[in-house]
Amino acid sequence: MENQEVIILSVLLRELMEDILEDLYDNETDLSDLSNEEKIDYIIDFLVDYHPDEKKYFNNYKKFIDSEISIYKKFIIGFLITDFYEYQTVIKDRGRQSEEFAKYYKLIERNFNNPEYLKNLFMSCKNIEFNRAIVDNYIMFQDENKAFFFQAIKKQIQNKNVKNLNKINPFYIYENGLFLANNKITIAEEITEEIVQAYYDEFSMYIENQATEIDDFDDEYNIEEDDLPNYIVNENDEIEFIEDFDDVIEERELTIKEEDIIYRLLKLRIIQKYIQNDNNRLFDVISYIIGNVYENIIFEANNFSKELLLRHDIYMIINDGSVEEVIKLFINDDDFSTLVLKYFVEYNEYEDIERSVNKREYIEDGGYDVKIKKFNKHYNEENESLKDY
Repeated sequence: MENQEVIILSVLLRELMEDILEDLYDNETDLSDLSNEEKIDYIIDFLVDYHPDEKKYFNNYKKFIDSEISIYKKFIIGFLITDFYEYQTVIKDRGRQSEEFAKYYKLIERNFNNPEYLKNLFMSCKNIEFNRAIVDNYIMFQDENKAFFFQAIKKQIQNKNVKNLNKINPFYIYENGLFLANNKITIAEEITEEIVQAYYDEFSMYIENQATEIDDFDDEYNIEEDDLPNYIVNENDEIEFIEDFDDVIEERELTIKEEDIIYRLLKLRIIQKYIQNDNNRLFDVISYIIGNVYENIIFEANNFSKELLLRHDIYMIINDGSVEEVIKLFINDDDFSTLVLKYFVEYNEYEDIERSVNKREYIEDGGYDVKIKKFNKHYNEENESLKDY
């Protein structure tokens, strides 16, 4: 196939899988009634054998795809496997890879030179847990942002695995080349992605540690599940009945004290990560975080005035201090850094392009950019990335 045909085919097959996911997770379709496990198995069944819905999806692309549907399914399996390896490399480097996924990660690594074995293993369903891990990972990967995708690709380039992954997925080099050509990822986006992900990691580890402590307590005192209370007293001193005691750990909101602990751990992680090379890199990252929070508070005060009182003190500290003074305060004062990091995560967890564009227009019109640029050295680069929107 010519290069252009390869790119078109890879895009079409990706779109076909997106069509399936949309139907599985769109509340208006019958497929949305399936459990998460059933949705994963639906995708597996669709890929490994004849499926009653295959014409429904493949016929959307009939103009480009011929009758050999099984060939295209094998291509899809190939990119699901490379997606798994890409995604799990990032998770592994963050120290968050599960034992089960680590096992399949190593299996793929051992068979870089035997790609047909991996595809046939999936198609045979001999190890259904392998299939489920691959599909489950694919579904999770789709929710990540472009900075995460960039990071995942960059790690494979650094690890010199591009050619290996292209053996499994013949579209791999073309897909990633297309992504890198069409997506300019700013340094600020990379920093933001790393910090928000680090917050999720600290949050997850804290919750897991809480669960472990309860398990250890149960073991020590031989407490059976039936002996646990089926209620808790909530923060309003009301009795709240529960079905599963574990759900209290997994779903409850953190107390203010617990939040402080997690943000202090996040601060330590940031310092440990960026101090390795030199202080300038660490100060640049801290300064960017502060500048980002400062900019968002200014914009938020204009649009949501009720929130300003909650963040006024932080705003005044940043506004009245020099860059060096505020960075030093961030490093030395846990109360200040905790609030700054809390607001940073809140502002950037679900940031969208439209809000970013509106925010910059307001900042520029009001002349606030002069002070913000002193903190955020990546301000102009961010503006360049917003020009196309």
